[in-house]
Amino acid sequence: TIRISSFFIFCSSSSSSSFHYLHHLHLLHHLSAIMSAAMIGLTSIAISIVGFHAYLVNNAKKLKAFLKENYDLSKSILVKGGGLEAMVWRIMPSFGTHAIASGWDDEKVERLKACIQKVAELNPILTGKLYFLNGELRIVPGLYPPSKHLFYKEYDMPESLKDKDLGSMTALQLLRVMQDEILPCLPQRISHVVNYEMRKEIPLFQVYLMRLPNNCLFYFIVISHAIGDASTYSFITRSLSQLMEQSDSKNKNKQVDVTTISWANNCGSEKDCALKGVASKRDHYRMYGLPTIVHGLGQLIGFLLTPSEKRHQSFLILSREKINKKKQELLDKERNPYLTSNDIIMAAMCDATTNHRVVSMVVSMRSKTFRYPEFDDEKKKWVTIPKNAGGTLLRRVPFLRTKGCDPNMIHLYARQNKPAFEPDTVPTYALMTTAFAVSNWSSVTKPLVVEGTTRLAEMVHPSYIKNAVGPRSAVFDLDENHIGVTYNTESLDRSRPFLQDIMASQMS
Repeated sequence: TIRISSFFIFCSSSSSSSFHYLHHLHLLHHLSAIMSAAMIGLTSIAISIVGFHAYLVNNAKKLKAFLKENYDLSKSILVKGGGLEAMVWRIMPSFGTHAIASGWDDEKVERLKACIQKVAELNPILTGKLYFLNGELRIVPGLYPPSKHLFYKEYDMPESLKDKDLGSMTALQLLRVMQDEILPCLPQRISHVVNYEMRKEIPLFQVYLMRLPNNCLFYFIVISHAIGDASTYSFITRSLSQLMEQSDSKNKNKQVDVTTISWANNCGSEKDCALKGVASKRDHYRMYGLPTIVHGLGQLIGFLLTPSEKRHQSFLILSREKINKKKQELLDKERNPYLTSNDIIMAAMCDATTNHRVVSMVVSMRSKTFRYPEFDDEKKKWVTIPKNAGGTLLRRVPFLRTKGCDPNMIHLYARQNKPAFEPDTVPTYALMTTAFAVSNWSSVTKPLVVEGTTRLAEMVHPSYIKNAVGPRSAVFDLDENHIGVTYNTESLDRSRPFLQDIMASQMS
């Protein structure tokens, strides 16, 4: 009995050891298979990257040879040098505003088409395209000569608008007409991504037109952000207005000057230069360096995984009359001689966005003097940007939301260049994602001024906000009595008293 028991005990222990051995062997087999698959996958990716890079280099060489043979590359305009910033500008979306206006008969529409061509002729940069040349992102002018290319496209209006009286609608109703009925008829993706080949080329400047009932006209002017910012955009629309006046037969004996846009040989290098000029190296890294990039990539992945129809976008309509009253009510004459509409709107937005610690706004650098480049003391020099300079010449000013609730502080940051932070104290990510970024276009998005026409409503294209990564808002000139605001954050509290005080009655 003892021997039999011992035999069973031995068999039992041997069986247990064999089971564990086989189990570990099975796991090792699976682990080996996974590692082999991973190595094969990584090798394939590496080969693909090398192959794609060789493909791009090969096509870049072909492209450079083609451009050198057919175009004067000495006239190309630098947008950005190499590196990550150039890659960002490579995919920078286009932008623009669109409007509905009355009084546009067939004769005016045809003259507008001719003036659009004339604007491109006067500003050769608008006839160009983005390319990487010698590691730099450049615009090569002349690829779309106005004599061979039309910078406007006309679309038929949808059936749903044929019986509508647009002139009797409120500004909010017109915004909804543009967003829900007109824009779906236009190209849904308007961008100017760099192409290494000569296929699928997209102009850097384009105007979309749609004739509407009762001599109303929808127009949508689009430019690439690589060409310039909102101020540059306003120079182009102003030129269109002046050319329309010049082409009017009533003004044959009248001298009409057309805005001259100063296109430097480097239309993007001064971006944020004033901020770089006063920021410490540590602050500059915290705002533009690796932590911001990593956090931004995380936001980008979340953005790409969210379907377009689920991305949030809302509108506010503000009353100019109520804003003007607030200017007088909140002005602190000991600190500022006056307040602007931007000061009031920014302060109201800061008061309403309680979930964001940092808010940032965009300030144009035109007519301002500053030191450049940023950290090279030996080469630093005083630079003044002309008032009529084309290009993206702006800086983003970050500040604590709690301080921005006072419009007098906003005025000091925007107009008097008062530092919002002490050196080495700028919060990480101050310019991206976690900061609520507000761009005020209301002073530059002015309508086409054409005798006999009236702008009914104008708005920033929804993609500027809806397709933005991170919380963003844009302020725009809606009509002569209202300022519009569009935003993509769900944390803006519209019930805050400050915001309610300047809101138009049709938003109540």
